[in-house]
Amino acid sequence: LNLDIVVAVDRHPHPGETLLATGYAEHAGGKGLNQAVAAARAGADVCGVGPMFTTTTKHKDVIVGPSYLRDYLAHCAVPHLAIGGITPETLPRLVDVGVRGIAVSHAVCAAADPGAVVARLLGLMGPSAAAP
Repeated sequence: LNLDIVVAVDRHPHPGETLLATGYAEHAGGKGLNQAVAAARAGADVCGVGPMFTTTTKHKDVIVGPSYLRDYLAHCAVPHLAIGGITPETLPRLVDVGVRGIAVSHAVCAAADPGAVVARLLGLMGPSAAAP
């Protein structure tokens, strides 16, 4: 989980100076979530959130996972597309945290019957699936 640690001080420190904090707080954050919130404030229509799981499409050193999506949904009202490693087997973990949109590549394109995979994904999304 990415975490922003916020420390309150009475003033900005001078170079090399240490100040005693007057307050402390922890918030869901990290660079990615902060960028999504900034994008929302700047008027973004949608944000890609991920990678949710490991994927064969692109290697990523950091996999944020469903907990990150939960934090995104708690702090950002901009519609989202969860991305990265989403398959019919992994999608239920995202549905459990409130996913409303997904972007899928390999699970559909590599399938013997892409239409069946899409139908299964839509079925797993249930009523939260956006209309095409």
